[in-house]
Amino acid sequence: MNIDELVQLTTSKIEAVRVESDAAPMKKYMKDRFEYFGVKSPARKNVQRELKVYWKTLDNAQLFTYAEALWKLPQRELQYVALDALETRAKKLDASFLPRIEWFIITKSWWDTVDGLAPNIAGSIFYRDEEARMSWVEKWNNSENMWLNRSALLHQLRYKKDTNLELMFALIETHIGSKEFFINKASGWALRQASKFFPGDVREFIENHPNLSNLTKREGSKYI
Repeated sequence: MNIDELVQLTTSKIEAVRVESDAAPMKKYMKDRFEYFGVKSPARKNVQRELKVYWKTLDNAQLFTYAEALWKLPQRELQYVALDALETRAKKLDASFLPRIEWFIITKSWWDTVDGLAPNIAGSIFYRDEEARMSWVEKWNNSENMWLNRSALLHQLRYKKDTNLELMFALIETHIGSKEFFINKASGWALRQASKFFPGDVREFIENHPNLSNLTKREGSKYI
């Protein structure tokens, strides 16, 4: 089966389990930014279990081509399938795929896809490649694209005790004074996750930066 045929199969299988009455509420929840078939996560996951046998036949580059084709289609559920397909291969990707990952982040951007791409896929590459991490995170953090900024802030969410606190604090500091909800929320989320392993350091950072947004402080202090 070629990639075009697999895209068609994916689309038809997702559409086959649609519940039309669910489409409008799903669209409304996402601020009317995207079209929906009306397929909630459990039904979509069931379809994906059937599709995984085909995903396994694709090499990394082919899997990205498949995901990119789904990303260009209007229904948001197909972007979720693409994201989940890429996540199955996250630990086998290298820095050569970061330009393509960046395309996903800045295309049809919203929290529901960016918050998977940043920590689960880009973050996995950065964890294994320090050189790529430093150059790409700096690029994203300094970008005029807010979703790339958010991705830089969130890339360490899965690092646990391996979180680079110095880097995380420096990234957050560059966005102090931002009025952007998604940036202040991301800063708080990063602090909250780190506080599970470094509560004292996070508490000290928050106390020493009274000009953090209230949202950031509230999120970051949740577990301390």
